[in-house]
Amino acid sequence: MVQTTEKSYLNTLIFTVVAEGISILIIGLLALEVVRPFSAFLMTLEIGLIFIIIWTLYAIKKYQDKMSKQFKHLRDTRVTNVSCPDYFTRKADEDGNLICENKYTTPDGKFEYTFNNQKQIGKAAGNMNDINEINMKDVFDEKKLQDICDNELSSSGIYKNIPWTAIKTSCTSLDDYDDYQEYYKDKIYKKLE
Repeated sequence: MVQTTEKSYLNTLIFTVVAEGISILIIGLLALEVVRPFSAFLMTLEIGLIFIIIWTLYAIKKYQDKMSKQFKHLRDTRVTNVSCPDYFTRKADEDGNLICENKYTTPDGKFEYTFNNQKQIGKAAGNMNDINEINMKDVFDEKKLQDICDNELSSSGIYKNIPWTAIKTSCTSLDDYDDYQEYYKDKIYKKLE
């Protein structure tokens, strides 16, 4: 959201600067005797440019307010029917609870894939703490999206390195940062202000 808003403002600023340059040129041309018969047309053009600039700024503000409201609603929404992380498969236990298992077997049964944390590759197998199974009810039951983003998916959360595309892309506050540590430094700094 931040990048879209900044890009909109930047594009509007560029348009405004170009339109202002054209306006100065038009006003300068009005000083010439040859152009004076066209003054009504040029003034209409000036008024049109001003109207377009004001309308564009209004549209950007309206869009920004709408997106802020939608993201706030999304953050406060209870999470339901979450898909399993990438490369995990969906199963159910004896009680009917949804379980995501860190295993994908190809349809022909020849290959079985598991997800390993990049930071843990090369460590002894006994020291690896990869997540082999996720009980979805324990993680998501009656929780808001922002609670999950701030806790389970945070840099200290248990699922920080799991490739959970369906959930991590919905964490709007995380979306604007390259890594989670940068996000939490910024988040803590904003709380101190």
